[in-house]
Amino acid sequence: MSKKKTSRVLVAGVCLATLLTPYGLEVPKVYAEMTIEDKEKQQEERVYQLLPKGNVEEMRELHQRRMSFSPYEPTGIYVKPGEEVVIQVEGTQQIKAYIGTYSYEKEEPKQFNLNPGENKISSSNGGLLYFYNYHNTGEVVAKVKKVVQQTLYLF
Repeated sequence: MSKKKTSRVLVAGVCLATLLTPYGLEVPKVYAEMTIEDKEKQQEERVYQLLPKGNVEEMRELHQRRMSFSPYEPTGIYVKPGEEVVIQVEGTQQIKAYIGTYSYEKEEPKQFNLNPGENKISSSNGGLLYFYNYHNTGEVVAKVKKVVQQTLYLF
């Protein structure tokens, strides 16, 4: 190949590499910070309609499975350590609430029995909030006040 042709191929290669590099080597962006205004707007009331899930151990035995399904209903709410959360339960049935995660806590997540009416709960460790409607019938509505949404990470 001639010297002129070689230089053209090199220039074309450099130009092509320059154009494609930003797309191929883009560093993932993580958006973990929220502005103060966003945090204030997110402290609102959230409503959850909790369908009955029944006893998961009885269901596991009925289906002859080794492991049972998770009865926990994720809320997407993070409870800060020591923060008090107000939960209004509508209806006549109790439900359970959990704060924490199994894999990160030395002990199991903190469990609370929520009675119909207003309930105030908190956890010294903090963590994500989950609900469990352990009854076989009857939908329960839970309203959570003064909530902070869990941080969303975009990769």
